[in-house]
Amino acid sequence: MAEIRQVLREKAAKGDPDFPAELDKLVKSDLGIAEPIYTGNPLTCGLSEDRRKSLVMSAIVDHAPADSSAMVHHVNVGKEADRMQAGLDRLGRAFYSPAHADRAKASRVDVNAPLVPPGE
Repeated sequence: MAEIRQVLREKAAKGDPDFPAELDKLVKSDLGIAEPIYTGNPLTCGLSEDRRKSLVMSAIVDHAPADSSAMVHHVNVGKEADRMQAGLDRLGRAFYSPAHADRAKASRVDVNAPLVPPGE
């Protein structure tokens, strides 16, 4: 794996304009190339963090399509949950009023109070 990272670092340092497209093809076709990129940090591969993440996602999509669709689904569910929570927070602030809060406090029932039958 270190040898692959070394080759990637050297090719990236040369500034070959065909290297990014070549690397995309290699990652999609060979899991042995994708693994060192996934496990290494971007500096050891000569890549930016965004480029490394892009290559890793590309490899996941091509080598494990079911897993990649599950990941995308879970990310979308998380985004929707965050959006719903933000909406609920705004809704709660819109409906809060001190008068309603005081009325709710006044009508609170103490569940630990002794039971006294009505009329006594």
